Order: sequence, then C-alpha cells, then structure tokens
Amino acid sequence: MESVADIMLIKAKYSLPYNGIPESRNGADMMNNCRGFYMPLGVMLIFTRDEGMHDAGWWKNPDYARCYHLSISFKDPATGVPIPFNKKVADLWVKAFFAENIKLIWCESPFSEEGKKLGVWHYRLFMSLGWVAPILPRKEVYSRDFIPKHWKTWSEVQSNIKDLNFGEPIPKVPV
Repeated sequence: MESVADIMLIKAKYSLPYNGIPESRNGADMMNNCRGFYMPLGVMLIFTRDEGMHDAGWWKNPDYARCYHLSISFKDPATGVPIPFNKKVADLWVKAFFAENIKLIWCESPFSEEGKKLGVWHYRLFMSLGWVAPILPRKEVYSRDFIPKHWKTWSEVQSNIKDLNFGEPIPKVPV
C-alpha cells in the first residue's frame, strides 16, 4: 500500500493542480495521471493536488485554497460494479497516504449524486501557500473572517450579472 501511495503522491506533485472543473485540462490530467485501482481489494483511488477552490469562490476561507485530496471507493475487481465501502481498508489507505499528518485530515462523505451511487469518500490535507507544509485551517470553510469585505463568491457574482447587463439575462450558449 505504501509503495502505491508513494507513486500516486509523486504523480500528483508533478501533475497540474486540479481546479475542480472535470472538463478542463486539469480535469483530464487528473483522470489520466492521478487515479489507480488496487485490484486485490477492489479499491478505486484518485489522489490529486487541488488548488483554486477559494479563488473560484467555492469556499470563502482562503485557508482551504489548496489541498492533497484522496478519493476512495470500491468496485468488484471482476465486474467493475460498485461494492459497499470498506472503512477498515479505507483507513489503511488514508494512513498510507497521509502518515504522520493523519490528525489534520478533513474527511467528507459522498456528496454528489454520482459520488453517492459509487460510495466515494474524500480525505483532504490542506496545505500552506506554496505547498510548503500541512495546515489546520482556521475556522470553517465558509468563514469570511480572512477575506476583504467586498469579496464575493462565484455564485454571488453570477446572481448579480443581470444587474450589470441592464436587467437582461445572459443568453444560454448551446453546449
């Protein structure tokens, strides 16, 4: 397990940081370079360096701007069908990836519809500016205590766009 974790950590360090947009170059890089399947236990792993969630307005607190992000789910090795989450095995993987920093890990249960269907759990180790050292973020993810008063989230800016466009909604662009 430790050697798999070491290889995935090296790949994450030398890949583009994931920006949270699956369709971007970062998303393609993540899917190509930062995922693995440990067949003996049916463990699906994705390990990335995430950066930009604060700048994009997702999270207000800048302490949450960058992290190492481990996603774990389980699939039947023969069929590829999702199988129930195995907490004991997942804990071993979390220890293999984060070792002495395990007390700083932020753990998150499945959130998206697809994540719930696949049983994907997320483990994040937040990092200081420049990726120098692990940190324990101050306060919670939506705390505004460390940002300028005028700063707005992406969703707040989007909700005000029609005001900037003289009340006319922005036309939808076909995908």
